[in-house]
Amino acid sequence: MDFRREIEKIKYCVWAAGMKGLMVLARLRPMDRNKVVAESYYGGGFNDNGKAVALALLEKRPGLDVVWAARPENRATVPPGIRYVEYRSPRYFWELATAAVWIDNSRKRHRELVKRRGQYYIQCWHGEYPLKKVERDAEAHLSPSYLADAKWDGKVSDLMLSGNDFFTGLCRSSFWYDGEVLVCGTPRLDALFRVTDDQVRAVRERLGIPEGRRLVLYAPTFRADRRMDCYGLDFHRVLEQLERDTGEKWTFLVRLHPNVADKAGAIPYSDDVRNATAYPDLYELLPAVDMVISDYSSLMFDAGLVKKPTFIFATDLADYLDDRGTYLDIRGLPFPMAESNEALLENIRRFDRAAYEAGLERLFDDIGSHENGTASAAVADRVLAVLDGQ
Repeated sequence: MDFRREIEKIKYCVWAAGMKGLMVLARLRPMDRNKVVAESYYGGGFNDNGKAVALALLEKRPGLDVVWAARPENRATVPPGIRYVEYRSPRYFWELATAAVWIDNSRKRHRELVKRRGQYYIQCWHGEYPLKKVERDAEAHLSPSYLADAKWDGKVSDLMLSGNDFFTGLCRSSFWYDGEVLVCGTPRLDALFRVTDDQVRAVRERLGIPEGRRLVLYAPTFRADRRMDCYGLDFHRVLEQLERDTGEKWTFLVRLHPNVADKAGAIPYSDDVRNATAYPDLYELLPAVDMVISDYSSLMFDAGLVKKPTFIFATDLADYLDDRGTYLDIRGLPFPMAESNEALLENIRRFDRAAYEAGLERLFDDIGSHENGTASAAVADRVLAVLDGQ
């Protein structure tokens, strides 16, 4: 027996019971009908669907008390006008216990939380265009503790969001959820439909990108074992190929998934290959790039919505399909797929924009996309209606 691990489990159970007790005690106070608590990726920064909804809420009702829960290292991402609370601190549990609405894009930990009657929980999942199988469809690959959290989270959620008919079906079949699905689009993707030159310029300046440089984003997803050998992209050969094809200079931005962000230092960077893993919001970054390379991430669908040339680089395809499985045939998607650097370079050389865009039209028609840039406002309207008791 690993006594150290057992002691840590006991300490956690005692702490979690204390936080649950705090939330029960907080019920002595009235629920605050002017307060919303939002978070992203287990204490991540101010980003994703929650960010888009929070900003829409404050635009519609400037005096609303919007609280963002984040780990201390992400505090700086929380803007003025939104109240910061440290994720999983005692104050965090108090804020959750007294708020009228919760917003999250990941599963909440049921061992620590109590949801009181009358509270409204919006689960705005972080992958509305999933390729890899998720939740119940990947149950054999998920830990018992995660499954317990996921089933509890699905049971206590009051609303899920969907940007396409395909995901609406998954909400019912895969998320242990039988409540309402608001088919309104994906809040975080609204930003892709209203990009300004000033926004793109601000991103480039923040990253220190020289004038005249075009940008290619490499943003792969994570592997369950957190290994890095699957990210063997030959950055410099791709840059050389792009420069030959376009006659322009290019810079790589590399952004690893939050689950392996701590391993970003293992990538070989240079002046032409920049580490963008710490950039707080992928959906500020995406409009500023000219091309995307990914693997099994739903990012390919996001980029495809606004017709960014997007390529799949998947050196471990057979292993990944055996391990997790996919809903769609990855080889049948419009995104050119390569299992080696040589094949990726050939796909870039032979890229046919007209055929690619025609393939995107078919894909989004087949899955029944509802994206039109208005999702944030629709969700904000629902939150305000809940707060007003409607």
